[in-house]
Amino acid sequence: MTEHGKLHDEHPWRYRRFIRSGDDSHTALQTPLFYVGEANGFPLFQWTRRFLVLPFLAPDLVEPLEPVPAAP
Repeated sequence: MTEHGKLHDEHPWRYRRFIRSGDDSHTALQTPLFYVGEANGFPLFQWTRRFLVLPFLAPDLVEPLEPVPAAP
């Protein structure tokens, strides 16, 4: 998180983050999570569209750190 923060601080108009907490999935682009995943209430598929069209319109989203639930 520290390194992501440094990159964002150095390039605030170009570097955007979509970081969900309490989840250890690496990517959601080819999974159902792409359509149902959210960070701070913002859907991933909408964030991705904004980022691809005009990156500075995609909000920088970083949820407060919560641990990943233990496997049953």
